[in-house]
Amino acid sequence: MSSAVRLALALIKKYRLEGPPGVYQLYRIARSEGIILTRFPFKGRVRGRYVRTGDGIALLTVKKGLSRPELKHMLAYGLGQHCLNVTSGIYVDGLTGRGEEENAAEDFAALLLLPPGTGSAGVDFLKIHEVADAFHIPAPLVRRRFNLEERLAGREHVVQENAPFPAGARPAAGRLQA
Repeated sequence: MSSAVRLALALIKKYRLEGPPGVYQLYRIARSEGIILTRFPFKGRVRGRYVRTGDGIALLTVKKGLSRPELKHMLAYGLGQHCLNVTSGIYVDGLTGRGEEENAAEDFAALLLLPPGTGSAGVDFLKIHEVADAFHIPAPLVRRRFNLEERLAGREHVVQENAPFPAGARPAAGRLQA
C-alpha cells in the first residue's frame, strides 16, 4: 500500500469521514491540519498552488470561480500534498506527464473524496459520470479512485468512462479499509 493511500486512510479515520466530504468539511479539515487557505484569480489552466515554507507555514491557494467538483478536487489535492510533505506544487489542468508527487497527491485526493464504505450495492450499475455527478467530484478522480481499488486488489482492471463498475471495484469492497 502506498504512502498516499496510508495517509489518506489515516485522515479519513481521524476525521471520521463516512462518505464523500463536502466543500465546507474539506475547508475545516485543511484548517485543522494547519493549512492557510486563500483564493486567487489564476489565469489559464492553473487551478491551485500549494507551498510549505521552511518554518512550517502551509499555504493552499485555489483559483477563484472553480465549480464545486473542481474546488473539492483542489482542496483534497492540496491536503494530499500537505500530508505527503510536498514543499511546493502547482496544479495545472490537463498537464500530462505528472511526477510521482503529483500522482501520489491525486491518489490521496481520489481516496479522500470517495472514502471506503461510500456507495451501496447498486453502485455496480452506475457509470463514472453518474458517481461524479452524485457526489460532485470530477469524473477523472472517480475513475482514478476505482482504478486504485483495482490495483490494490491486484486485479489491474482499468475502469472505462462509460462502463459499469466491476463488482469488486465499488468503494465498499476490496482492501481499502479506514
